[in-house]
Amino acid sequence: MSNSTITRAAVLLGLAPALAAAQTAAKPDLAKKDSVPVLVYSVNRTAEQPFETGRSVTVITSEDVRRRNPRNFMDLLLESGVFMHQSAYGTNMVPFIRGFEGKGVLILVDGVPVNDAMQRFDANLIDVNMVDRVEIVRGVGSVLGSEALGGTINVITKQGPARDERGPFHALVASRYAGSGAASAAGRAELYGRTSRLRYRGGYTYQDNGTLRAGGDVGELAPTAFIERGANANVDYLIGGDKTLSVGGRHRELVDPPRYDRYADGSSLEWLEPKSDRVASLRFEDLADRRVWSAMRVTSYVHRRAESQTRIAANKPAVHSESPSIGNTVGANLEMTSFAGSHNLVYGLDYSNEGISSTRRDSNMTTGVVTTSRGLYTDGARYITQAAYVQDRMSFGRFVPTLGLRYARFVSKGYENTSAGEFDINGENDAVTAAANALFAASKSVHLVAGVTSGFRAPNIEDLATLDTRGLGYEIPNPEVKPERIRTYEAGVKVSREKVGANVFYHYSVVTDVMKRAVHGTYNGLDYFDANNNGVRDANEQSIVQKINIGESRVAGPELDVRYNPVPSVRLAGNYQYVIGRDPKNDTYLYRMPPAFGAASARWSPNTARRPWAELVYNYAAAQHRLGPDDLADVRIGADGTAGINVLSVRSGVELVSNLDLRLAVENVADRLYVYNGSGIVRPGREIVGGLSYKY
Repeated sequence: MSNSTITRAAVLLGLAPALAAAQTAAKPDLAKKDSVPVLVYSVNRTAEQPFETGRSVTVITSEDVRRRNPRNFMDLLLESGVFMHQSAYGTNMVPFIRGFEGKGVLILVDGVPVNDAMQRFDANLIDVNMVDRVEIVRGVGSVLGSEALGGTINVITKQGPARDERGPFHALVASRYAGSGAASAAGRAELYGRTSRLRYRGGYTYQDNGTLRAGGDVGELAPTAFIERGANANVDYLIGGDKTLSVGGRHRELVDPPRYDRYADGSSLEWLEPKSDRVASLRFEDLADRRVWSAMRVTSYVHRRAESQTRIAANKPAVHSESPSIGNTVGANLEMTSFAGSHNLVYGLDYSNEGISSTRRDSNMTTGVVTTSRGLYTDGARYITQAAYVQDRMSFGRFVPTLGLRYARFVSKGYENTSAGEFDINGENDAVTAAANALFAASKSVHLVAGVTSGFRAPNIEDLATLDTRGLGYEIPNPEVKPERIRTYEAGVKVSREKVGANVFYHYSVVTDVMKRAVHGTYNGLDYFDANNNGVRDANEQSIVQKINIGESRVAGPELDVRYNPVPSVRLAGNYQYVIGRDPKNDTYLYRMPPAFGAASARWSPNTARRPWAELVYNYAAAQHRLGPDDLADVRIGADGTAGINVLSVRSGVELVSNLDLRLAVENVADRLYVYNGSGIVRPGREIVGGLSYKY
């Protein structure tokens, strides 16, 4: 299909809602969901508007989710000021906030943490079809989560029916089809309803991802095809008065996604990474105003995350290896809120206990001999977290300060004596972190905010005990690595007017005892991994790396988020992030820092009965040539760095008949070849996307 044909198709998609609107008489309020005040919970654990908080906050609303019609959770975040990279197509998706990734970003689903003591959480284990909205809080979590060095992402899933949907039984059926660039077909079915005391929702998703086609003249990249599936359900029962008991559960599975980069570099004949994630939670809420509290919430949960690597190495073609790792976590949180005059107190306790099972099984396909050995982590290791916190949000007229303290204790347990050495990871780390934020209402529409927060991240099992191939080399355990600490200073201006809104922030962080992966240590007496045991370093054999503490780093940059509504039916919006991370001692850039990036959009959504809309979206990232030593050593980045990104997409939608919603889009209209810095796979080329959803 020619570029001119695609361009005409994009224009027609943008005009399709207009044609429907022209045939439909105006009908008030159907297209005004954007005007509903957005409330967030993730900043101070109480419902409040983002404009009223002293933090940098972005909310992806349910309307944003509907309009973007994303293929996965990464696609949902990319236009909201969160940088992402991925090691493979559809898997190993990692968000960056303020230059921090992996364990430095706390991810919650309905308030329950999904980060654990194993490798960083893959964001594609969150089914985008179950998402109602996402709250993104930038900066150190401190009081409410000291491990969140860069920020917090809280995913709120769909609950029972909306207020305008009455009755015990409703259903939703949705489909999404994408052709060309990222060919895929997905289906979603949900049942939901409410009675006087009960509300519920359950759903199932299935997605078949075809072979990825890159932009430009690159063509298809194989193997990249795989399957995704999952289910989730929640039930809220009103016990009586202000008491509610909630039960929830979800399961998500990525079926044998291949690591294309391991095939492309010639190191593997097979490399698959199947993953699954299961969570069950029980929550009790009492919102009655009592002597001790005004609201009380108790949450308990169990979390099971399983990841495996199935490999056949090019230099060992007769050996089939499987390395399953399973983390089983039980956790609980007790939290209370009290209102006393000008004080809004939040205080609580956190606890989690995770056990890790990790093994390796090598099968010789010629002889049939099977051997078992050490897996990615210390088998039988445990990781325990305990914390207590208190926060006081005060209100003195225009001045609203928030102060808080958190004490956290982290315990790691595990021991092994292998041919490569003795590794004892038994240890304990604790710290007190604090936060002081303030908001000053300069006027009804302009707020000034500033804050100082401290954070603390103790080494987990992945930091202490990994034995595996990484981007920089072959990583071995280092039980001596110490916690890293952060102090962040930030200031900003928030503007909220009828036609104009803006958030402008600047942040500066000092991180001490930075944990990073570096070329360091020996394995079996060698500074490289002798994969074929011939005593000679061959061309593809990797250096030995470990997690070590390198001293201090500085991370700083501006953030901008703006919107402008010249008329009620038109919305212009954009965001921009720029982060510089440096190691001042060695005068070098930090590893895998994102370049300047952002997004801009123009949306038209008239107030007519069919609710038509159309928008243009522009995603931007500068070229990244501010490279550190580790960037130069990483084959995914290298000496040339990463080229810039300029991607234009067009989307539209309309309600064909009552409750039947059609969405059409052309993503990456110009068929650009591009990759996000630090990724092991390019992004899809031009793709035509269609979606239908029907509510009963």
